[in-house]
Amino acid sequence: MTIRAWHFTDGFKLRDGTPLEVGRTYCVKPPLIMCSHGLHASIRAIDALHYAHGTVVSLVEFGGVVEQRNDKLVCSERTVIACADVARELRLWACDCAETVLVVAEVEDDRCWNAIDVSRGYAVGIATKEQLDAARAAARAAARAATRAATRAAAWAAAWDAAWAAARAAARAAAWDAAWDAAWTDMNATLESYLYEALANWSAE
Repeated sequence: MTIRAWHFTDGFKLRDGTPLEVGRTYCVKPPLIMCSHGLHASIRAIDALHYAHGTVVSLVEFGGVVEQRNDKLVCSERTVIACADVARELRLWACDCAETVLVVAEVEDDRCWNAIDVSRGYAVGIATKEQLDAARAAARAAARAATRAATRAAAWAAAWDAAWAAARAAARAAAWDAAWDAAWTDMNATLESYLYEALANWSAE
């Protein structure tokens, strides 16, 4: 039985420096040890992102011996179906997450919304690094000011911290387990749509 999953790497290579190649099957010998010995990936992209060391994503198929825990798999055989550098897509997705959090937290400060707009612009090449840094500084200043009146600073920090934190912040704002699950599922669906599009475009180039 094969299992399709997601895996992130720092560049087009594995941690040991082995080149990352589409169509190649990588193998290790059992016994497998989660997080220590074996080939890893996650069924959901948002879970794989939690373990990411870089912005290159691979869509993979698992085979051989497979062990699973809540958000991660380890196996003895992993075949790369497609891969792409998705730095642009991850930034756009993080902006989507941050925007959702600002809505949930009822943030009205223009500096926070502008930071998201500039970050999107930077992702598609119409905003400079200097503009991005300035917008980030302004958003952080807004967050610091807001903490004196409320405890919702995580909403702004999520725009710049690891993207998965945005989903967690949204759930905390709702203070409801069901909202957390729904937010996580929705954000994963959005993330995977970005990734599938990037993989398709990368293959077409």
